[in-house]
Amino acid sequence: MTTKFEELCNEDKILVFFKKLLNEWNQELDEMTELEKRTAKEKSMVATFKQCARYLSRLFEFCRKKVLILMQFPSVGCLNCAINTDAH
Repeated sequence: MTTKFEELCNEDKILVFFKKLLNEWNQELDEMTELEKRTAKEKSMVATFKQCARYLSRLFEFCRKKVLILMQFPSVGCLNCAINTDAH
């Protein structure tokens, strides 16, 4: 069963949006060759990805528990701006 993004509650919108971004970023990193992965720049990119994933895991936990009272309104506003920018 799939639900349209617009029909999701705010917490689920935040969760879906950032999970999608993380998955796309991870896929980009996975597509690098082994030689590329050994460079300092790419090692830094991988470390940054892992750090972001760790930091976002707490946000995802709050989203799943539906306890994002103070953050959800600014976050959803940012999401709407990002989605509108991607659409253009």
